[in-house]
Amino acid sequence: MAGIDVAGEDEEDPSGEAVRVNPRRDSTVLTIAYAAQERVAERVLEPHFEVVRQYAWRGDRHRELYPRIQALVGERWHCRSVVVDATGVGGGLAAFLGAALGPNIVTPFRYTAASKSQLAYDFLAAVNAGRFKLHAESADPEANDLRRELLRQCEVAEYAMRANQVMSFFVPEHRGHDDLLNAAALVVQAQPLGMVRTATGHRRHEPDR
Repeated sequence: MAGIDVAGEDEEDPSGEAVRVNPRRDSTVLTIAYAAQERVAERVLEPHFEVVRQYAWRGDRHRELYPRIQALVGERWHCRSVVVDATGVGGGLAAFLGAALGPNIVTPFRYTAASKSQLAYDFLAAVNAGRFKLHAESADPEANDLRRELLRQCEVAEYAMRANQVMSFFVPEHRGHDDLLNAAALVVQAQPLGMVRTATGHRRHEPDR
């Protein structure tokens, strides 16, 4: 499973060099997780997620980033479900991955007030039920740095309630970014709650990526 939160890219000056327009801008983040479904009722499957790796790129040109992300989700991790932020500039990456991997694997996710509210509720439900786990510290310094940054973003994130229980969540600008948090939440959308198609079967299924 994978969740991808897409940031803008830097502009170019006439010489072809990248110009950092906003050094505080979020990164494009790819979160990889294993997912397993557990039967919690006669015909209900509940997904459990374990994040195994995160990747982040800030300011990279999208045309250079697309093939790298495709190689990671398609060849390195063999992801069966990929949810991509398709809002604004993210639409390009979502279309590229959809064409390369197929619409059965890639799901575009467009941020609206309603969709981000559902994203928040689904992510909180998974975390509070113990269905979302984060990998432990490892020998990989980059992976450890991203793990710590995700935990920090979760700690400083805030939320606001609007009419009809619509929830908005965010990290205040003065406290940093919410890119890793969004990518983690998108992973949960890659494996929603489901129904068992038959009345028989194993209690726990093989994990998906």
